[in-house]
Amino acid sequence: MPPAEYHTTFSNSTNYRLQVGNNTGNIETHHHYAATSRVSTTSVPIDPVSRNPDFVARGTILNQLHHQRAAPGSWTALVGLGGAGNASQFEQSYQDIANAVKILGRRDPKVNIFKLVHDWLRDSKNGKWILILDNIDDVYFLLQLPDIIQGHAGRENGKADRPLREYLPQSWNGSILITSRNREATLKLVDQRNIIALEPMDKEDARALFEKKLGKGQ
Repeated sequence: MPPAEYHTTFSNSTNYRLQVGNNTGNIETHHHYAATSRVSTTSVPIDPVSRNPDFVARGTILNQLHHQRAAPGSWTALVGLGGAGNASQFEQSYQDIANAVKILGRRDPKVNIFKLVHDWLRDSKNGKWILILDNIDDVYFLLQLPDIIQGHAGRENGKADRPLREYLPQSWNGSILITSRNREATLKLVDQRNIIALEPMDKEDARALFEKKLGKGQ
């Protein structure tokens, strides 16, 4: 006597995969799943300095910058500004980047924050970026082993065991701009051909800046 046949319908939009009430034979199933979409990252500007409303665009210099940055993975030095860099500021800046883009593991007290940000920037799926090293007049803190760095990057915990320069990412999806008034310092980071010198303003640019300061350029 053949087995009884049962016909059951499972409804509801939440029903999925395979449900069997009674079976005496073979069952072959095929499951097809939609590909999960990758969460896209949005551009997050990390700029602690407010824009200068009296900025005067110096065409030649801006054109040079755009030309240099057109090459993927470019490093460019803008020489002519003042200031000084140090390791603690560098560490804090990397921490700020990690917080802004919400890199996983950034709050781990044992994490090497430099490597964490370096690896995130090198990952092309995180999009394009430009990293600005501002006022780097003393470049040696980037070239030496960070023995004096404390906090997240302290070597006493086995972190940042390489010169900080090695944590500056070389990546096709990003570029680095260095500003300094010390040409010799920048030559330790970039080639001569990648240096753009800031000369004194010509009369036309100087007049435009003067008029903006007087409120005539609005």
